[in-house]
Amino acid sequence: MRISKKGFTLIELVVVIAVLAVLAAIAIPVVTGVLNDAKANVDDANANTIEASVKLYVTQKDLTTVDASVIADALKEGGIDTEIAPQQDDKVFIVNRDTLVVTVDDIPESGVGVNNYDNVYVYVEE
Repeated sequence: MRISKKGFTLIELVVVIAVLAVLAAIAIPVVTGVLNDAKANVDDANANTIEASVKLYVTQKDLTTVDASVIADALKEGGIDTEIAPQQDDKVFIVNRDTLVVTVDDIPESGVGVNNYDNVYVYVEE
């Protein structure tokens, strides 16, 4: 009488698990890098939106000086009333008062000047 062998041996299972572990070790850093790049792209797009809103507001109002209240008014009037916060950790939108260029950068050392205008987190450079 012949006994049929069904199933996998322990060695076969260990080899499959080892191969899966190697594939996971390769894939996880790649996925993490793609996610970080996506967050940076979202931040850049939001910075461009804020910049366009502020520049349009300043042009329409024919303003010569820009301060934090002007930025707040520009964001409110521009319809940016949903939460826009940088996706990257410890980053904030920085508005240059002279050029009105908006960038995404590290939170300034002092932390002073980081304002929440209707859930839009902005630092106005002096």
